[in-house]
Amino acid sequence: MVTNITRPLFESLVKGRDFRISFGRPMHDIKKVHKNYSDVPHGERVAFFGDGGYLEIAVNKGVQGAGGGAAQLLGLQVTDAVRLELEAVTRSVARA
Repeated sequence: MVTNITRPLFESLVKGRDFRISFGRPMHDIKKVHKNYSDVPHGERVAFFGDGGYLEIAVNKGVQGAGGGAAQLLGLQVTDAVRLELEAVTRSVARA
């Protein structure tokens, strides 16, 4: 699945904070972007930036012989939303 989230947009929003890529059911959320499919075990969800520079969501060897099949395995449609949820930045204030 290819999203419309570019690497520059992702990096400008995340800025080192914890994040969650949400789509479908909460049990499918992803909290880390990897370099490629093989960074996760077979059958696991993975998020990475593809050659086109867009955030992709896949399942490593999810459908034998079909190269993944994240949309089918995760029950997603072309118009389904993918959300990038950022953890709030907490600041401590010293009082004298």
